[in-house]
Amino acid sequence: MTSVCLSLSQAPGLVTNLTAFAQNHTFVVVTWFLPLRINGLINKFAVKAKHARTGQTVRMLELDAEEIMTVALPHCNDAVEILSRGTASPSEVTASSPPVTLSAVPPATTWAVPISVGVDQLRPYTAYVFEVSAFTSDGEGQVASTMVRMPESAPEGPTPTTCRYGM
Repeated sequence: MTSVCLSLSQAPGLVTNLTAFAQNHTFVVVTWFLPLRINGLINKFAVKAKHARTGQTVRMLELDAEEIMTVALPHCNDAVEILSRGTASPSEVTASSPPVTLSAVPPATTWAVPISVGVDQLRPYTAYVFEVSAFTSDGEGQVASTMVRMPESAPEGPTPTTCRYGM
């Protein structure tokens, strides 16, 4: 018997619970959870760091989802059993039937695994907006954002000077 998964591939929804924490004056850990509406197989994430004042992108990371996830990514095959309980079988589906998507699956309880990435080479005492979005084969999903002000760095030691008295 062959399993059939009915899912319209669409751009994913907004990643959830986005946070950013400055670990020191140049490094931030950005953490998020998968979108509530996955809408297909997520294949990558984009993380951008922008100057809060100018909006200029200063760091951009594209992360292969399979490489950064510690557990299997959810996609339509994971939903077959759950969807089959309350969904018409494939032989009963017609053009007027509502499309079946992963939004019918309770993802928050099934795939509540945080994703974290470090962003380095940031400037002390600078405010940044961090943006994270997920991608499926259909494109980029909604962009979530959060802001962080980097702490001041410790002042560097004084530059040596030579003072001569009595000249």
